[in-house]
Amino acid sequence: MRRLIEDKLQTVAKKNWLKERVPDKEMIERWKERMEEDTDYEGESRLIDYSDFGDLSSIILKGDNWKCCFESVFGNKMQFEAKMVELQPIRKRIGHSRTLSDEDNDTLRLYSQKILRSIEKSAEKE
Repeated sequence: MRRLIEDKLQTVAKKNWLKERVPDKEMIERWKERMEEDTDYEGESRLIDYSDFGDLSSIILKGDNWKCCFESVFGNKMQFEAKMVELQPIRKRIGHSRTLSDEDNDTLRLYSQKILRSIEKSAEKE
C-alpha cells in the first residue's frame, strides 16, 4: 500500500508529494524521527516506510487524494474507509503480538484480499 500511495501521488505532485499530499505535516515529522531512530537497518528505505497503518488510511482518504488517485483503485470511499476502520484495531493487536480471534482472522483475510485485488487490478490497467 505504501508503494501504491507513493506512485499515485508522485504522478500528480512529482517530488513535492509529501509536502502537497500528506494531510498532516506532523505525520511527516514522526516518520523522520522513526527513520533517524532506525540506525540498525542497513537496507534502502523511503520516508513513507516509517508510516503507520492509520497514516496510510488518512493519506488515501484525504479528499483531493481520493478523487484524483485512489477512487479509481478502491471504488466506494465509504466502503473503503469502513474496511480500514475495522482493520485498524486488528492491526494494533498484531503489532502488539496479541492473539487474533477467529472473527478477526476472517476479517483480516477477507479485507486484505479485497484491498490487494483492487491494487493488483489497478496496476494491470496501467
